[in-house]
Amino acid sequence: MYQQRNLAITLQKAIASFPAVLVTGPRQSGKTTLLVQFPAWLRDRLQGS
Repeated sequence: MYQQRNLAITLQKAIASFPAVLVTGPRQSGKTTLLVQFPAWLRDRLQGS
């Protein structure tokens, strides 16, 4: 089960402010899960649609 993270809000603000955002962290810390759980409109923005 996915637990909503406060980091998602920070990431959303960063994506709105910068043309590129890098998500880094240690192995198995939830980086991919965080990005997969983003709303569809935010994923579309990341893909340049």
